[in-house]
Amino acid sequence: MNSRERVYRAISFEEPDRIPNGCYALPGAVWKYGDKISRLFKKYPTDFSSYSFPIDDESANYIYGIHIDRWGTVWRNSKEGILGQPVGFPLENLDKLDEYSFPDPLEGFNEMLKDINNDPYEKYIVIGIPHTIFEKLQELRGFSNALADIIRESKKFYLLLDRLKKLRVEQLKIACEIDKVDGIMLADDWGTTDRLMIRPEKWRKIFKPIYGELFHVIKKHGKHALLHSDGMIMDIIPDLIEIGLDGLNFQTNINDIEMFREKFAGKLTVFADLDRVRILPFGTPREVEEHVKEVIEVLGKGLKGGLIMCGEIGPDVPLINAETMLKTIFIYGKYPH
Repeated sequence: MNSRERVYRAISFEEPDRIPNGCYALPGAVWKYGDKISRLFKKYPTDFSSYSFPIDDESANYIYGIHIDRWGTVWRNSKEGILGQPVGFPLENLDKLDEYSFPDPLEGFNEMLKDINNDPYEKYIVIGIPHTIFEKLQELRGFSNALADIIRESKKFYLLLDRLKKLRVEQLKIACEIDKVDGIMLADDWGTTDRLMIRPEKWRKIFKPIYGELFHVIKKHGKHALLHSDGMIMDIIPDLIEIGLDGLNFQTNINDIEMFREKFAGKLTVFADLDRVRILPFGTPREVEEHVKEVIEVLGKGLKGGLIMCGEIGPDVPLINAETMLKTIFIYGKYPH
């Protein structure tokens, strides 16, 4: 069974030979550990091959200093290898919306298509669209302004959202026409450590219809609709399932995985984001092993799929912990019965 079939079987609850490996390393870890990272993933290979549109490429934001992206957002990075922070916002004044030019959503598409066509196609191919709607809103307006927009619901705010949605739909339509692409991973962090950033009612009114339209475009082309979202997001998981989400990448140390299993097992595949706040960077190898085993036990027990392990290796993660995580996934990565 190759990686692509393994992931498909997991998402379809058709019992793959093992739990797929979706772990990855941040640029800072690659720079810090060099060839040791590549050797680690050669020993414990990922089941995914990931791409993104050039206008959404974040690589420059991991480099120390000041950077202006294709959207006109100014980023400051004070710790190379970790994603920087937006500090300058092209639409801080929403009155400038009429004169603001969105980047060409298909800029560099042919180069991405060439890379995908050259892919051996043994792994599950996913195109990621980071900062899809909510985070892009923050990067264009600033965090405080974005939250104020959600409260006020002005006409210009809805116009901005509509233009952003149309840009994403254009990206999705052309991405989903690529035969070798298996899934699209949208990404917006919706939670704090204990709740949504906005009231669930506001999310359902303003953003649920947008995600519903994006998921529809993805799924009508026969691709998997996937979403990454950090923070406590349990309140909106039923809504995401309702509008067609196939796979959700969420933080297992913040969201109650026992509650998730009780309410949603068999309805949605979990791309389990292992604890990158405490256990991976600061825990012992034994704690890492126990954490991985617990997630597998809770989210995989009695099921024939629905679980993909996704640990992030940042520059603060000791190499021994990264290897322990991957090794444990491969040793214990069977769906418990």
